[in-house]
Amino acid sequence: MEVIDRGGLGLVLLVDGQGKLVTTLTDGDIRRAILDGVETEDSVAEVKQSKIKQGRLKPLTLLHDAEKSAQIELMRERQVRYLPLVDSENVPMELSILDKLVPVEKRKIQAVVMAGGEGTRLHPLTLDTPKPMLPVKGKPILEWIVEGLKNAGIHQLNISTNYKAGQIVDHFKQGEGFGVNIGYLEEDAPLGTAGALSLMETPAEPFIVMNGDIFTDMDFESLVHFHHDHKADITVCVRKYHFTVPYGVIRSEKSLLTALEEKPRMDFFVNAGIYLVEPKMLSYIPKRVHFDMTDLLQVALDEGLTVATFPVIEEWVDIGKHEDYRKVNES
Repeated sequence: MEVIDRGGLGLVLLVDGQGKLVTTLTDGDIRRAILDGVETEDSVAEVKQSKIKQGRLKPLTLLHDAEKSAQIELMRERQVRYLPLVDSENVPMELSILDKLVPVEKRKIQAVVMAGGEGTRLHPLTLDTPKPMLPVKGKPILEWIVEGLKNAGIHQLNISTNYKAGQIVDHFKQGEGFGVNIGYLEEDAPLGTAGALSLMETPAEPFIVMNGDIFTDMDFESLVHFHHDHKADITVCVRKYHFTVPYGVIRSEKSLLTALEEKPRMDFFVNAGIYLVEPKMLSYIPKRVHFDMTDLLQVALDEGLTVATFPVIEEWVDIGKHEDYRKVNES
């Protein structure tokens, strides 16, 4: 992941001892491997094995003397952004990048931040201050979110408001002091984590939805690429959660002991409260009715739509309890 970040292209080429291309590894490949059970501490060989299991190991290539028109045609046909150009021995000579061959206007992704909740679990801190405005390391949680979105190139934001909305509006205004454009979805009554979306105009492009109490430095650009690579209708961000059972677990069959496992660790993927949503999904949200993102996810599954899961491996804290709030300020 560090090498991918340093390269700035979103992928690396994996070669063998003779310098021959084995496969390409992208940010998305690593996140898919994590969904397949690979840990971030594992070696790149584990990611390679995951690609083999998924039938994705063999990379798409062309000979390095191929015409640029052939490179463009192949990348468009296979819907990829990068194409390794190799010699007759399969040694990489160059990397063809579709956006450099055919410059395209970047999609104008916008975001909706849900900031209308009361935050009762953080009483008494939220008795006078809405949870998204609680300070973390010197500035409100919501300001960290706005800055993270802006740094990812997302400059059009909507913020849903209800509880003590005036404090949020007074701080951010229309976003002029933060380098973004901010509109507000004003809830007359709490509408849940998705209900406020019924108040917005349907955008032309997919949009990010995230809770207003999340402290994260996740890669939003990788989320967008992952969403499009999977042709998803909704992509839900997930976080790996480890839970150690504090007891010895007994497994039995027909009253007979079959196995004993002492304090096993169980791994789950939990909802990280961040989503990328296709505009058509707004038609499934009832007007001005309490409706959560989990309700929308269930509707998508019931309708047979594509729901992808994107693992967040960067820093991520859901500031829902006093302990979470204390830890994020001390980190």
